[in-house]
Amino acid sequence: MDAFEGSNSPVTCGEQYHEHEPLEYYCRDCQVCICRKCGLISHHQHTMVKTQLASDEMKTQMMAFLQNVKTEIDNVEKEM
Repeated sequence: MDAFEGSNSPVTCGEQYHEHEPLEYYCRDCQVCICRKCGLISHHQHTMVKTQLASDEMKTQMMAFLQNVKTEIDNVEKEM
């Protein structure tokens, strides 16, 4: 079973002294999920957003990419 499947509890930080902090933010500069403490300490000048917003944006990007790939497949199949 995947670490995320069947669990409503938040995933927590792996940094020392942050073990119980939920990963609530996404650092766009480093492309990693971080906790509030990491945001204040090691990512303080980076662009951070809430994980749900980052997730929604990435989902939208992936859906657009998938649609482009499907269109390309359709075009290649028509040419064949």
